[in-house]
Amino acid sequence: IPFLEEFLRENAHNFILIRGVSLSIEELYKEALKTNPYLFDVFRDSWFVREKFAIQERVEPVWYLMPKKVNPLSFNKTYEEAERLVGEDEEIPKACEIFYVALLYYLTAHKYLFRGFYPLSQDVFLGDHLLVGFFSEKLGDPPNQLDIRHHINIQRSENIGIISVRKAVISSKSPALV
Repeated sequence: IPFLEEFLRENAHNFILIRGVSLSIEELYKEALKTNPYLFDVFRDSWFVREKFAIQERVEPVWYLMPKKVNPLSFNKTYEEAERLVGEDEEIPKACEIFYVALLYYLTAHKYLFRGFYPLSQDVFLGDHLLVGFFSEKLGDPPNQLDIRHHINIQRSENIGIISVRKAVISSKSPALV
């Protein structure tokens, strides 16, 4: 594992370290439906599964060190303004990477990542960046369904922001979640 053990222990409540496996959103979605059909709003069409970004974009087989919360300094900012908060050795993840980490974290830890807040991905659909997160069926209900939506880039919101991820090459066989 390319991150210092001491750093990982000290930040276990703030970050997730997970090993990437080359999967698309479409593949993840289909497999997750078998495990928990209530994780997605299948009656809302799950439009994203048929889109190019969900079929062709794949999670890279690298280590992902991803924060468990959306950066609060990125709230009420446009994508371009929030993007300036990303460090040199970090990047805004792709939609498939956020989907992968959020889904696996939920399935293994039974906890929702980013609950009530929605990270923007670097992926663009119809000119706007994609959000990935757990959304509620009705206004006021707790978020409980993993979904992808697109967000108007110039719009500001108090619960939409960015996360930045650090990636590292996998050098040996290691467990998927640390």
